Amino acid sequence: MIDDEIQQTDVTPRPMGEILRREYPFVESSVRLNNLFGSVIAVPDSKGGSSKKFEESRNICFTEPEYFDVFDSKWVSGNAKQALSAPNTVVLSRDYAKKYFGRENVMGEILRFDNKVNLTVTGIIENPPPNTQLRYDVLISYSTIPGFYGDTNMLNVWAEPSTMCWVTLKEGTEPSRLTSSFPEM
Repeated sequence: MIDDEIQQTDVTPRPMGEILRREYPFVESSVRLNNLFGSVIAVPDSKGGSSKKFEESRNICFTEPEYFDVFDSKWVSGNAKQALSAPNTVVLSRDYAKKYFGRENVMGEILRFDNKVNLTVTGIIENPPPNTQLRYDVLISYSTIPGFYGDTNMLNVWAEPSTMCWVTLKEGTEPSRLTSSFPEM
């Protein structure tokens, strides 16, 4: 709300996706997704510095393992259920694995994200199709957010809409059932 007027937005409070999965039996799956803009990805060298740095203006997001339940992705390496289940993990598209490391077989390699956290490569997926609006080549585990921003409570804040939440409903569920649940949340 701004000046007592409701503002339409495509973002939700961070806890919403988890609450939908856990407490609403008609929800098949939900996934939280935070876009990142203007980030720097570095490939660390053996001396504690960086051998390469890449300024990424888009194609990067924080997301959850459920991303792969909601959106189709073809896996080259890794496991869709486990690849983003721990903090400081990252899944790369095939093109971005080559961009950062010069090869595709990069499971277990390390990237430095915005000079704040190291990310371990836990999966490689095929490149997103050119006709998608959600063209992510770097998917960072959602559980990395608290450590990255230095706020352990960040995923529990309802007062600040900042995350997109995508939902799939169980077969036969009317979308109105979901939207009528929003006031109680």
